[in-house]
Amino acid sequence: MNRSGKAVIVLLILLAAASISLSGVIYYNLEKEKSQTNNLSVEISDIESEKARLEEKIDEQKTELSKVYARLEQNEKKFKKLTFSIDEEKRKSQEVVSESASLRKDLADTKTAKVDLERKITQNQEELDSFKLEIAQLKKVKDVLQAKLKELTGDFDVELGKIVIGPEDASSKSSPRIDATKKKSAASNLEGKILVVNKEYDFAVINLGARDGVSVGDMLSIYHKGNYVGDIVIERVDEMMSSANFLSSNTKEKVKEGDKVVYRSS
Repeated sequence: MNRSGKAVIVLLILLAAASISLSGVIYYNLEKEKSQTNNLSVEISDIESEKARLEEKIDEQKTELSKVYARLEQNEKKFKKLTFSIDEEKRKSQEVVSESASLRKDLADTKTAKVDLERKITQNQEELDSFKLEIAQLKKVKDVLQAKLKELTGDFDVELGKIVIGPEDASSKSSPRIDATKKKSAASNLEGKILVVNKEYDFAVINLGARDGVSVGDMLSIYHKGNYVGDIVIERVDEMMSSANFLSSNTKEKVKEGDKVVYRSS
C-alpha cells in the first residue's frame, strides 16, 4: 500500500471518530431536551392538581354562600315580621324585644359572612385564573420544547446516516471543529425568531443557542414585519435556544411570536 493510500485510510478513521463523537453530543442534547420536557410535564401536573383543589374549594364556598343567602332571606322575613309586630304592639313583652335584637345581630352577622364569602370567592377565582394562565404559558413552552426535541431526533438520525467510509468522501469532508472566535463572529450575522413570549415574567425564548455562538449578555434587536420593535439581552443559553429579557416594558407589549431577531449593530 503506498503512502497516499495510508493517508486516506487515516483520514477516514479520523472522520468516523469525529462523526461518532458528534453523534454522542447530539444524543446528550436529546436526553437533556427530554428531561426538560418531563420536568415541565410534572410542573403542569402539579399546577393542574392545585387548580382542581381550588375549583373544589370554590364549589364548597358557593354552596355555603347559597345557604347564607337562604338564611339571610329567612332572617329578613322574620325581621320584617317582628318590626311590624313591634310597631303595632310597642308594649309587647321584653322577650319579643330581645328576640328582635338577637335577630338584628344574626342578620348583621349573616350579611358580614356573605360579604366575607363573596370576597374569598373573588380571591380564589383570581388565583384560579392566574393558574390557568400559567398552565397555558407552560404548555406553550412545552410544545416548543417538544418540537425542538423532534427536530433534534431528526438531526440525530441524519448525522448517524453520514458515517460512511469511502474514498470518494475523503477529499470533500473537513474536521467539524470550529474555532470559538470564528463562531462568535458568525453569530453577529445570524438571524433568528421569537419562539415564546412570556409577558408575565418579562422574557422571550429565541431559536438561537450556544451552537449558533450566542452568549449570555449578547444584545439583539427585534423586528416585526420589517419594523424595529426593541432590544433584548440574553440571560440564559442552551444548546439550541436561549431566553432573553426585554430592555423595556414597551418592547414587551409590542413583540409577537415569530418576530425576527438579529444581533444589534454596535
